[in-house]
Amino acid sequence: MGYDYRIISAKYGLLSPEDKIATYEKVLRTKVDADKIRPSVEEKLKPILKDCNTILVIAGAQYRDVLSHIVDERFVFLKAEGIGDMMHKVSIAIPNENRTIDEFPSN
Repeated sequence: MGYDYRIISAKYGLLSPEDKIATYEKVLRTKVDADKIRPSVEEKLKPILKDCNTILVIAGAQYRDVLSHIVDERFVFLKAEGIGDMMHKVSIAIPNENRTIDEFPSN
C-alpha cells in the first residue's frame, strides 16, 4: 500500500522489510524480554519516526511494550483480540487502500 514499515523481531530487534534473516523460534513473552531489545529498537526507530505524522502499530502486547518509552500522540494502536483477530483486521484493510483504521470491525 506504499507505507513505510518496520518489523520488531524478538531475536533481531528492528528490521526493514528487505532484511534477510535466518529462521528462528524466539518470541517476546515477558516485560523482561521487551526490555532487552528496547534500547536497540529505539535507537534505530527514533530517526525514522521524526518525520512521521501518524504511526500505526500492529503488534501484540509484548511487542507494543518495546515501544512504550517513545509512544506519543502520533501513535495509533490496532485493537484486536489475539493474533487471529489482528490478522483478520489487517487482511480487510489490504485490498482497499481507502479504508481507515476507524472502519475496522471491533470483533
